[in-house]
Amino acid sequence: MKTESDIFAERVSQECRRAAEILLSLQDSLSEELGDDQLTDRVIGDLQVLDTLTQTLTDLGRVFETVAVEVRNPRCRRTVPDRVLAAVRQTSLRLRLEGADILRKTSDVDLFDGPDD
Repeated sequence: MKTESDIFAERVSQECRRAAEILLSLQDSLSEELGDDQLTDRVIGDLQVLDTLTQTLTDLGRVFETVAVEVRNPRCRRTVPDRVLAAVRQTSLRLRLEGADILRKTSDVDLFDGPDD
């Protein structure tokens, strides 16, 4: 299945932003659940790592949103090579990027699924 480059970039952007929203929600939940006496240097460091990941995914979402606009230039390649999608190890993510209409529950997490399943 060939996927147009601009559509693919839009989907990657959506996935990045979705993951960033999930991480932000997790970070907020952890912060609310932990009392001040549980906020050790390690926990604070871990929360900062979550924040960094959230910011990175948000920025990647913006980058791919821009790519989606830029690849609409007629001189750009119009489809994503199969090898790009094959590089995605999470089956559900790969299917969403291919345009499959699957449920997008935030509680669904693919652990260790890959192209062989």
